[in-house]
Amino acid sequence: MILKDASIFSKLSVIPDLLKGDVVANDNIEYIKARNIKISSDSELESDVDGDKSDNLPVEIKVLAQRVEVFSKPKED
Repeated sequence: MILKDASIFSKLSVIPDLLKGDVVANDNIEYIKARNIKISSDSELESDVDGDKSDNLPVEIKVLAQRVEVFSKPKED
């Protein structure tokens, strides 16, 4: 998920869609599915992973299949 506009107002406007699980309908969000992705920039930028500062760009992100076990409540009909 990529925010097209990183202003505080845009970030706040995304919250209702995140809570509804409907990020695809928000015009300010670019939603991409991929197994791996490389993010780079012409200028030096620090990355932010789940709210934690991380390495400078470029960064490569890979989905590692079956590496995270997720438990959830059964879906109610």
